[in-house]
Amino acid sequence: MIGSSEEGTNAFYGTFDGKNHTISNLFINCYADSGTSYKFYGLFCQNYGTIKNLDVMGKIEITEYKKNVMIGLVAGINNPTGIIEGCASYGLIQAMEEDYEEETEYYYIATGGICGQQNSGIIQNCSNNAKIIVENATNSYTGGIVGSNNGGEILRSYNVGSISAYGDNELMIRVGGIAGNSIAKIENCFNIGEVVGLRRVGGICGTIDIRGSTITNCIYNNPNLPGIGGEANDSEFIDKTINDSTLTIHKILEMLE
Repeated sequence: MIGSSEEGTNAFYGTFDGKNHTISNLFINCYADSGTSYKFYGLFCQNYGTIKNLDVMGKIEITEYKKNVMIGLVAGINNPTGIIEGCASYGLIQAMEEDYEEETEYYYIATGGICGQQNSGIIQNCSNNAKIIVENATNSYTGGIVGSNNGGEILRSYNVGSISAYGDNELMIRVGGIAGNSIAKIENCFNIGEVVGLRRVGGICGTIDIRGSTITNCIYNNPNLPGIGGEANDSEFIDKTINDSTLTIHKILEMLE
């Protein structure tokens, strides 16, 4: 990993241009049960800089226990000033919470193919091909591109990987083809990957905050799902996504040209 998984230490502020190369055999396997209250796992743990033109292929296995955990193959978290552009992810992310106790219910896990959580950063022209599995979670955000999108922008990106998340409290498990939850901008994004969860499940987003979200020209191809799960089905956002059962990777690439 580049940087530290511990909050506030050794974040990445530079520019990393992969020049369209692939980093293969990334393997992260650990328990998130010590250290600071926020933990970050990915090729880049905490990003404030620019990561571009890079494919990441690997496997991340995290057991989450009494911590807020953010997981992505490219970056654990994309912070303000952070840009992730022209990147793709391949492989597997698997996260599981164990040894649940009542006092852990306020901790959360955010998992995405590109990054776990985004705070006012930008992700554009990225794709996820990885399989994502979150098991036994008490409070989780799971998405093909980003788990939790807080004030950031997701532009011209797509997901083809399968995504699933399960836990005891169906109201706290948010799963989406692009983002598990979004309080921000999502534009020109596409999902053809399988999305499986409990109640708050959407072809584009599991849930959104309608006070701070904009969704434009986002298309998915699952006739059994709403574009946005949760309460948003009754809001003005219900027709902000398009369900097109004929959407394929070839059509996505044509639209992104």
